[in-house]
Amino acid sequence: SNTSRTQWTLTVSLSGGTHTWRIDSKYSGGTTPGDVWGFTILSPPPQATNHSPSDGATLSDPPTLLKWSDVSTATGYDVWLDGSKVASNVSSSQWTVNQSIAPGYHYWRVDSKNAAGTTTGVTWDFTVSEPAPGKAGIVSPTNGETLLSQPSVLDWSAATNATHYDVRLN
Repeated sequence: SNTSRTQWTLTVSLSGGTHTWRIDSKYSGGTTPGDVWGFTILSPPPQATNHSPSDGATLSDPPTLLKWSDVSTATGYDVWLDGSKVASNVSSSQWTVNQSIAPGYHYWRVDSKNAAGTTTGVTWDFTVSEPAPGKAGIVSPTNGETLLSQPSVLDWSAATNATHYDVRLN
């Protein structure tokens, strides 16, 4: 562009990234090429990837660590679990779970952040299996007990994590 002023208004939109420019000084006898200068326009970081637990995973135990690949232009991350922000400005590409995660379906995401903005992450999900129930404890009649008559009730103590029982009698 040809101007007699010492500033120029940009009429184009520049994308994020590195750009170079120079000013060539002109006079009636010719042109003196200027130095090449550069500047960078910061863009919001890309989305985090390579997450663990993997999307759609079924876990026998709740995760104790949520991990993702480091995003080079991110200065921090916000971690969301089941629709709630559970951590802000996490400086590394992992977060130690500091809350109880019940059996069932869960979803999570990581938002990458820097001074230019925040990029909402992809939502991933996992399922924590119900723990297997323990064994019921015998109460009455006791194992090996000899009875004078048929018992009217079979009685046992509750098994951990059991919601129902199958009673088998030969």
